[in-house]
Amino acid sequence: MKGSRPWVSPAVIVGASLAALLVGLALGGGGWTPAPDGLPDAGPLVGWGLPIARLAELLLGILTVSALLYAAMLGPTGRGGVVSAAGRAALVRAAWAAFAWAGVCVLTAVLTLSSVLAISISEALSPSVFLTYAWDLSPSHSLLLTAIVALLVGVGCVFTTSVIASFIWLVISLIGVGFPALSGHAAGLGDHAVAITSGIIHQVAATLWCAGVVALLGAAWRRESDLATMAKRFGTLATWLVGVLVLSGALNAATRLSSPGQLLTTSYGLILLAKVAVLVLLLVLAQRLRGRLLPSLASGAAAAFRKLLLLEVGLLAVALGLAVSLASTPTPRAVTAVLSSGEELIGYPYPPAPTFTSVLFGWHPDAFFLIAGLLAGGLYLAAALRLHARGDRWPLGRTVSWLLGVAVLIWATNAGVAEYSPVSFSLHMAQHMTLAMLAPILLVLGGPFTLALRALPPSKDGRFGARELIVWALHSPLAKV
Repeated sequence: MKGSRPWVSPAVIVGASLAALLVGLALGGGGWTPAPDGLPDAGPLVGWGLPIARLAELLLGILTVSALLYAAMLGPTGRGGVVSAAGRAALVRAAWAAFAWAGVCVLTAVLTLSSVLAISISEALSPSVFLTYAWDLSPSHSLLLTAIVALLVGVGCVFTTSVIASFIWLVISLIGVGFPALSGHAAGLGDHAVAITSGIIHQVAATLWCAGVVALLGAAWRRESDLATMAKRFGTLATWLVGVLVLSGALNAATRLSSPGQLLTTSYGLILLAKVAVLVLLLVLAQRLRGRLLPSLASGAAAAFRKLLLLEVGLLAVALGLAVSLASTPTPRAVTAVLSSGEELIGYPYPPAPTFTSVLFGWHPDAFFLIAGLLAGGLYLAAALRLHARGDRWPLGRTVSWLLGVAVLIWATNAGVAEYSPVSFSLHMAQHMTLAMLAPILLVLGGPFTLALRALPPSKDGRFGARELIVWALHSPLAKV
């Protein structure tokens, strides 16, 4: 904006995120405190620097994904699948952000190593220590994997000129975002498979949501003429992301709390409630953006739209600060001791002897397949209803077949048979045959790709959307194998 200082808003946003982090650390007891006499201590620089570095790593990952999301899906596209000038500028921003992301990941890995081993930063940087322990400790290992992915994405963005390649780098960057969730509180929980899977899904969904809002704010600040189109495209994606975010967050919180009452009686629960409150406020703000200001963008509401977007990004920054503080806050749920090597392999205590009821109607949630199944069913029904609303017919038998296939998939991966599968060969084969022989047949009979191509309108301005992605995937060399 004319006469403004462009660095002020980013500085305020980062400051709000940092303030939320420090408040969360103070409330939850996750900040640095001196070690008792006689015990080694990495010191306050590491104790306070580590959560700040984690926050910086998260913010830089969001900036990388934001630029790639703009280049691949939200921003204008050139002819013949080549990125536009604006898309190329976004790729350059993505490259710079990815290189910075990689550097901060390495720094965070060094601080993590120093914290875990209770040694100074200079000792952690020594080749003998770093090369010996950095790859063996799960927290530093996952950060180094993210650094490698970020470096790869940065180099790739420098040479990328096509929309498809931009989308591929977007997917790869999201893989890097999920690596840090492989370590943390979840490693000590008896149901850590649910905690880890839901944590990864939650982090990826949150990153995509934040990245999309940041991309819209950047476009609004540059006063791009097609801001309304970008906002509508992202609004559809954001609706599903919020659903995934809520479901994965609920599953993840359930693995860290022994009872709902701990939400009000523990520091961890209070910080979690504060994060939920910010999320609710964000949803209200997003509804105002989409419902009132978006239709009137062309008639002079751009300034108000920018201000509300800026407020939304600020609230997201606060939520991110609280989220990072949660990672350093002790969980109320007691750590479950692994009693045997077999239980360590399967990730939970051995179940009691199987019964007809426990196998068919038991509950052993798998966050990935539960969320994926619910999404598959929801998206299919939404597409079928869209066809019905415009007067087109879609066979009821196909809908029933698809929903039955989704139900079988969820049952085989979340019911009692999934709990007994790792410890019983017969039930393992029953699960295997159900997933390999029954669910695929029902899903294929549902004709999901045909439905998607009929329900999704083609892009009118050449942008890369869901329909274009499906067409590209169906005609890709991999699909022809």
